[in-house]
Amino acid sequence: MKFLRRGDIRSVHSIFNGMAEVLEFKISGDSPVCGSRIMDIKMPHNSLILSVLRGQVQDTIPDGNFILSPGDTVISLVDKKSLSDLEKAFMTAGH
Repeated sequence: MKFLRRGDIRSVHSIFNGMAEVLEFKISGDSPVCGSRIMDIKMPHNSLILSVLRGQVQDTIPDGNFILSPGDTVISLVDKKSLSDLEKAFMTAGH
């Protein structure tokens, strides 16, 4: 997760005996996913965006039409084998 680690990772938790990870990270202002609907981001097959916190008050379980913005804090679940694919998804806009 080199790219995300250069950003603002809040926490990483291994689950299911290390087979998956839950990541909490902040979307930087220069991320190519800013302004993208979740459904348009090329996320790995074995990953989900579970929640997005916007500002201090709006915490939501997003659907595919949710648009990511700079400063959003994302909680994502990903199969450990797909970590590098998640990195690529947030480095390259899925348009």
